[in-house]
Amino acid sequence: MAPGAGIAFLITGAGTSVGAISGMLLIARWRIVALVIATLLVTAIATGRLAGLWL
Repeated sequence: MAPGAGIAFLITGAGTSVGAISGMLLIARWRIVALVIATLLVTAIATGRLAGLWL
């Protein structure tokens, strides 16, 4: 596995699990949860790409 892919998995792993998403839905509205998930995914992709270039 490439280092960038590993970093992307580490970033998104805990935040996109079914338990974490259902827990967030109990606390916040679905739009906020969707924003958090989208932010996690975009950050993971960007970090994975940058780590691939750097490492």
